[in-house]
Amino acid sequence: MKTPWNALILLATVLIAGLIFIFVFERQGENHAPEPELWLKTYQLPAGYAPKIRDVINNTINVGKASSDGRAEILPDGRLAVYGTPFIQSGVESIIKQLQTNQELLSRNVRFDFWVLFSNLDKPDAYPALPDHLNAVCRANGLENVRVYQRLSLMTCDGTWASTKSLGMKLSARFTYIGESIRTELELSGPAQLETQLNLKSGQVMLVGQAGLNPKIFEIPEQKGNGQVIYLLETQTLD
Repeated sequence: MKTPWNALILLATVLIAGLIFIFVFERQGENHAPEPELWLKTYQLPAGYAPKIRDVINNTINVGKASSDGRAEILPDGRLAVYGTPFIQSGVESIIKQLQTNQELLSRNVRFDFWVLFSNLDKPDAYPALPDHLNAVCRANGLENVRVYQRLSLMTCDGTWASTKSLGMKLSARFTYIGESIRTELELSGPAQLETQLNLKSGQVMLVGQAGLNPKIFEIPEQKGNGQVIYLLETQTLD
C-alpha cells in the first residue's frame, strides 16, 4: 500500500528532528566546535506541497533550538529552497523521494455529502423522504420519521479547504490521508452550527451530530412539537 501524505510528513518530521537533535547535542559537547557547514539546495515539489515541507523544516529547526543552522523558504517560481546542514538536506531529500512516488494518492479528490435532516416533524410530508442507505443509518441510531431538509455537497483534494453554501448554511471541509482513514475537519455555519474532526473511510456514512429543532431559526412556524436536527456525513474517494 502506498504511503499517504500525513504518514510521510510524520516520518519526515521524526527524521529531520532526530538529525537536528543529534547534531545540536554533538555541537554542545564540543567547546570549540566549528560553525556548521550549511548547504543551499532547491527542490521541485508536487503542486501545493512546498509550504507544508517548509513549515515542517522550520518548525523542527526551532524545536531543536538550532535556528542558526538553517531555514527553508519558497522561491517565486514555487521551488523550495533549503539552507541547512547535510543532515537536514538528507531528511528533505528522503521525503521528496517518497512524495514523487505517491502522485496517484496525492492527486485523489474526496466528495463530501452533508445531510441536514429533521425528525419528529408535525408535518413530515412537507419534506422529502430519506434515501434507503441514510434511513438505515438513522434507524441504527434510534432515529425514526426522519426527513431531508437539505444536502450540501463539495469536493476537495488533500489538505485544501473547500466550502459551499445553500439556504443560508455554509459548509467547509478539509481532509488529509492517515493510513486508510480520511481525517476530516468539518465546519458548518448558518441557522445551525457545527465544528468537528472525524476519521472516515471512503463510502462511509456517519452520524456527526444532532440537536433540538428550533422552529424560528429554520422558519418552520407550523412546528409545535419537540423536533430534532440531525447531521449525516457521507464520504467518497474519487479516483
